[in-house]
Amino acid sequence: MISFGFNPDDVWYMPAASAWVVVLTNCFGLGNSMTAVIPDGSFKIDTFLRDVERFRVTVGLLVPTMIHRAIAEYQTGQYDLSSMRVLVYGSSPATPKLIRDARESFKVQMIQTYALTESSGGWVTFLTEQDHKLALESEPELLKSVGRLGIHFDCSIRDEEGRPLPPDTKGEIWLRGTTLMKGYMDMPAETAEVLKDGWLRTNDIGRLDERGYLYLLDRQKFMIITGAVNVFPTTVEAVLVDHPAILEVAVVGVPHPEWGEAVVAVVNRRSTHQDATAEDIIAFCNGKLSKQETPKHVVFVDELPKTSNAKVKKAEIKKWLSSEKGFVPWNTEIE
Repeated sequence: MISFGFNPDDVWYMPAASAWVVVLTNCFGLGNSMTAVIPDGSFKIDTFLRDVERFRVTVGLLVPTMIHRAIAEYQTGQYDLSSMRVLVYGSSPATPKLIRDARESFKVQMIQTYALTESSGGWVTFLTEQDHKLALESEPELLKSVGRLGIHFDCSIRDEEGRPLPPDTKGEIWLRGTTLMKGYMDMPAETAEVLKDGWLRTNDIGRLDERGYLYLLDRQKFMIITGAVNVFPTTVEAVLVDHPAILEVAVVGVPHPEWGEAVVAVVNRRSTHQDATAEDIIAFCNGKLSKQETPKHVVFVDELPKTSNAKVKKAEIKKWLSSEKGFVPWNTEIE
C-alpha cells in the first residue's frame, strides 16, 4: 500500500455489495491504518459520489462499469470530488478511452490491478501511476496492459497443452504465488483441473511482453470462434466504446448456422443518441476491425445485466441471445 503512495491519513472506499472481496479490500486499508468507508446496500452511483463528497474519500476502488457510470453522473456538476487523490481499478479489462476519460474527469492518479478470487485477494499485477504517465506521454499501448507482476507472483503464458510460450505470444495465463488458494472447497475434480504442480490455470487469455507487462485479452470461456477464427470480445468492445452513441457495450458469441458463432454487440445507447442504428455502429467498425471481428448484429437494451459488484453478466447475455428467438436474424438452434 505504501508503495502506491497511500498513507494513514487516507480514506478508503470500495463501494460494492459486501461480498468477501469488499471485506478483504477494506482490510487492506485498515491494515495500513487508513479510514475505511463501509458501503451500505447495493451500489448506486449517486450514493457513491455523495459518499465521496461527504466523507472526503481520498482513495477509491472501482470496476470499469462503475467508472463509466461515475463519469456520466459526475458530468451533471452536482458533486465535489476534490478530495479524491487515487482511483484504483480492475476486475475486468478497461479500455484506453475509459482510462483517459476518467483521468480527465476526476483529475486523479490511477492504479490498475489484476487479480482473481483464486489468488485470495493477492493482487497479481499493477499498472502504476508512473506507467499511466508514460502511456499518456509516449507509449499509449501500455494503457491496454494490466501492468507488471508483484514480487509475490510468477507468471507463465502457455498453450493448450500447458507448454510455455515465448514473449508477446497469446496464450493462457498460468500463475504461481504465495497467496493462491489451496483449492475449491469439497470440489476435488474442479481443483485438480486448475491447479497443476503449484501453478494456477486462470482461464484468462493474455500475453507477456519483454519488459514484463501483462496484457489481459479475455476470458477463455468468452472467446468467440467464428468461421474458425478466434475473436476476443474485449478487442471488439475497445473499438465500439469510441462510438459517440455507446454508453455501455458487451460483445458475445451467438450460435450461427454457417459460422459456428457470430459476433453480436449488445449496446446501451446514450440518452442523447437514441436514434443511432445497428447499421451506424457496424459501419463504425470499418477499417478498425477485421471482417470476422466486426459484429454481425447489434441488439439494443436499456441496461446491461450486472452482478452486485457491477460486473457485466456476459454468460447471462449469451444464454439469453442464444435461447430466445427474435433477438438475432438467424436460427440459433444449431443441429
